[in-house]
Amino acid sequence: MSLNPRLKPIARWFRRSLWVLLGLGLAIALWYFWPCAAPEIALPKEGQEGRRIYVIQQNLHTGLSWKATSDPAEQWLRDLLPEPAPYIEVGWGDRAYYFANDRSWLSIARLLVVPSPSALHIAGLPEAPGTFFSDPIATVEVSPAGFAALLGFLRATLTTPPRPLGPGKYGRSTFYAATPAYVGWYNCNTWAAAALHHAGVPLCPHRMFLASQIRQYLLEFAVRLLTSRYHAPNISP
Repeated sequence: MSLNPRLKPIARWFRRSLWVLLGLGLAIALWYFWPCAAPEIALPKEGQEGRRIYVIQQNLHTGLSWKATSDPAEQWLRDLLPEPAPYIEVGWGDRAYYFANDRSWLSIARLLVVPSPSALHIAGLPEAPGTFFSDPIATVEVSPAGFAALLGFLRATLTTPPRPLGPGKYGRSTFYAATPAYVGWYNCNTWAAAALHHAGVPLCPHRMFLASQIRQYLLEFAVRLLTSRYHAPNISP
């Protein structure tokens, strides 16, 4: 039985859409299962000096925090804070959703498939993250070289020169225009995982879509390395 001529354009559109969806699904599967490269920088060994990173699971979002120091290498980041603070916390996300607080269904649907401008949130915290936040927290210790690499990753995320967008969400904070574009398969948690990977943490950024995945990985990673005091699990209430 031949198809009604009026339905042929619809059938062609349906077939093309199906092929597009299948291609997108295959691309995402290849992205997810692609082998992970080992970090270029090693974590500190027991007895070596390191920098503690607090990884904060803020509902669906991941924030990274650490204790501020007077190291000149960190001055550029301190200069981006409205006021000095004992702790620094950073997070990255879609500019419309994260900065402009556009929580419409259209905005949420767009996040999944359409690349869009991003924003970096830089906050100065008046106290330790475990006290300031009520969210679950895990910690990991990175080497000085790893921390320098993390700072380099952050600096590369900012536009040049840094362009403030507006006040931040909490603490002494500001939003800045950032790169790369935000999209579903490179979201705020993927970005945080990439920052940790640059610092020497052996995780796969492209497999970390959820904040809970990163925290759970770090807790399991800590259990495997309990011989080192640097990797003991740490969870806030």
